[in-house]
Amino acid sequence: MHLDQGGYTVGGIFKGDKGEIRIDGTRATCVPEELGREPITPSDLRLYESNNHFADWGECMRTRRRPIADVEIGHRSATLCHLGNIARWLALRKLKWDPSTETFPEDAEANRYLERPRREPYRL
Repeated sequence: MHLDQGGYTVGGIFKGDKGEIRIDGTRATCVPEELGREPITPSDLRLYESNNHFADWGECMRTRRRPIADVEIGHRSATLCHLGNIARWLALRKLKWDPSTETFPEDAEANRYLERPRREPYRL
């Protein structure tokens, strides 16, 4: 993921081997443009769709099915947002993230942003 200040006030640029997807607020554009028109094939991964997370949550309570936005997905989604903020706070320098330890290996400055001081008597 690449974040810069070049007109993208909310969002970022996701770069891959076929091009990039630029997200700015509620818009997404692809470079090259054809990247956004690639058809989904029968063998491609398809994600479960929910247009109402509250209804999905209630249905999952009744059926015991895993919700579309369960705690693990929520944690990973929030982590990505936090990593983007930490990169911005550190002047957009390159960071290395270890998802298994959820730390920045050998980067004490970046690791300081992973927690905040807690009020007594609260602890984790």
